[in-house]
Amino acid sequence: MLAIVVVAAVGIVAVGVSVLSDGADRIEEDAVTAETKQLATDIDLVYQGVSTNRSVSLGGETGVTSTAFDAGTVTVTVTPASSSDAVTVLDADVTGVRSDTPSGTVTYATGGVWEHADADGDTRGDVIREPAGIGSTGDTVTVGVVSLDTQTHQRDLHDSTLRHASTDRAFPTPDDEHENPVEEVTVTYQGELFEEFAAVFEEQFAAGTVAVDESAREVTVTVTASGTKTGELFVHASDTRVTVE
Repeated sequence: MLAIVVVAAVGIVAVGVSVLSDGADRIEEDAVTAETKQLATDIDLVYQGVSTNRSVSLGGETGVTSTAFDAGTVTVTVTPASSSDAVTVLDADVTGVRSDTPSGTVTYATGGVWEHADADGDTRGDVIREPAGIGSTGDTVTVGVVSLDTQTHQRDLHDSTLRHASTDRAFPTPDDEHENPVEEVTVTYQGELFEEFAAVFEEQFAAGTVAVDESAREVTVTVTASGTKTGELFVHASDTRVTVE
């Protein structure tokens, strides 16, 4: 009888320790998520010109290491209203940020923040912050890619400074080589966050048709002028680089 009681007591203690550990891990992940959301806000302030630079310290409160990583590519292809020939006007590599915690992974890429329920980041992440620069409103499609410019993809983002490096206006162009309105636009994301961007495209492009290629880790949304209420389609695409020093 004593042995049974002892075993039961040990089991209860073990369960209690596990619950406390899970709770601590969740608190840590919440703290990392809050830091990553703040990073996204700081990046917005820098590239929009509200601030010339911003100091960031991911992991400063938690001790979790946050590193830059290759978050994929975003491509924009436009078919002009005066021609049937599609033209690629933007092909941008995206560098994001990954933070690994015992209970999961938090990622940032071009304005979006996601939480992944597993430490490897293999499952589709829950959206914490939508990529605000990618979507459509009425007859206008906007693709504002924002990427970090680091010396190495493995750069630790503890105690860093953000500065606006450049913004390339891909469409329409100042020289009128590419101009609005257009007949069709296709936006493609290729990379490990393709499931997350598929959800973004479904949510943000009401008049678009979304297609997912799992084997290529790619998602595409196509919007046509005939699919808008006005029968016209306008595109604004840009590529912004924010330096991490």
